[in-house]
Amino acid sequence: MVEDELDLVEKRLRLHRGESLRAPLSLLEAPSNRISTKEALPIAIKAACTLQEEGSAQLVSIGGLSPTGKRSTCSEGVSDSWYLPPAEFAHVRKSVLSSNGTKFELEDFAPEVFFTLRRRFSLTTEAYLASMCDQPLLGGGIGEGKSGSLFFFCTNGNFISKTVTALELEFFVRILPSYYEHMVADGESTLLPRFFGLYKLKLPGKKMHVIVVMNNAFQIPRSVKIGKINEKYDLKGSLRNRCVSKAEIEAGVKVLKDVNFVMSGSKVRLGTILGPEFEDQLKKDVKWLKDNHIMDYSLLLGIAQNGPESNPQGGEAVAPSSESALGKKAEPFRSKWQQENGGTIARRDDDSLGTHTYFLSIIDILQEYNLKKKIEHNYKAKVLRKDPYALSAVNSQIYGNRFVDFIFKEVIHSHDPERMRSSFAERAWTEGAAIDSSAFGRLDVDEGASLSLTLPEDSDGDSDSSSYGGFVHQNPFYQHHKSQN
Repeated sequence: MVEDELDLVEKRLRLHRGESLRAPLSLLEAPSNRISTKEALPIAIKAACTLQEEGSAQLVSIGGLSPTGKRSTCSEGVSDSWYLPPAEFAHVRKSVLSSNGTKFELEDFAPEVFFTLRRRFSLTTEAYLASMCDQPLLGGGIGEGKSGSLFFFCTNGNFISKTVTALELEFFVRILPSYYEHMVADGESTLLPRFFGLYKLKLPGKKMHVIVVMNNAFQIPRSVKIGKINEKYDLKGSLRNRCVSKAEIEAGVKVLKDVNFVMSGSKVRLGTILGPEFEDQLKKDVKWLKDNHIMDYSLLLGIAQNGPESNPQGGEAVAPSSESALGKKAEPFRSKWQQENGGTIARRDDDSLGTHTYFLSIIDILQEYNLKKKIEHNYKAKVLRKDPYALSAVNSQIYGNRFVDFIFKEVIHSHDPERMRSSFAERAWTEGAAIDSSAFGRLDVDEGASLSLTLPEDSDGDSDSSSYGGFVHQNPFYQHHKSQN
């Protein structure tokens, strides 16, 4: 049966490419008998997409389907044209593939669901395969986070592939119907990651990997002329153990954390129109996360300096649309927050365009507040007597409320006096000093609750700006303080 299935997959792939059945299957060639996960993933994705395209075409020909290939029955919360039968969310298509004589197993989870999600974001199979399969994938190393996940990147930067744990897989499959409904209903503006495929690879002699393919929140379109994303933050809304030290930065850690951001004195400035829209969307997405008992997610924030040609509108604000603020067609699978230079251009208080582009996305949404997290929380709170609200392991309601509170008070610029009166700054200094007192200056908080960062006396300021990944990069509070001394 294994050989018959392999032969069938090979024949379908050849026919899909217009090749003779007697021709060698160049798709499944590899330079050695032992292939890596990075080499096997493009082979698996191409095989999965070919089988899915063929299966979808057969469904349409059967009848009883809408022109879009979906049954005309509708479930609550999902429009008729996007309805999928419940069985599709639990379906797993299993295949055995081969590369230069090495056989490996592929499990394609909910293939019709992810095919429909790609279609929802106007991502054609051809474009998906071009990004994931035409050129060898990059990466394969462990990321900076504590998860130990492996990351792969396609050459054009459109997608990131990340390994997930068995628990994350089980949880993702369980919430997939809810995720699908949320993305269908709110796909244009959601800050949640866009997942385009979920695969399990079993290679001989290697560890089994489950890999999810998602959009790259930090991709700058090649046609856009702006600087690199030189400030990156992973923000969870907690200050406990959320500081990257000077030693870690010097060792090459590029993504900073909550304490680092608060200490920088920076704010994300989205103006009077986009600001409230962003906050409404954040609350909507966090509600979905809380409803699905999800915690430990982050707001991924990147900041890039705009180039001289990034604002041809003469400083007038341009609302995100199907066309970017630069007049160039936006990537079809990008949200409204990724339409300008690949992100969202900063706005001044009068809504004119600023000098930076922000890249904003919620990431790491597959951690459930499960029994393990509940035990961790109770042990730290009741046995170690730690502040239960400040712990990283808290239930989804507390986590979501704390997350929104932090983003509103410390990340998004606001003239609301209630938001300006925040205790995060004093707590950030305490946490930062406990980790590495030499990495920070003195934090001053005036009566108006604006921040200024005073560097140590032996620091010239400029060198610290580069050493700390942009702690004081164009920081108005720091610049004001420096001008006064």
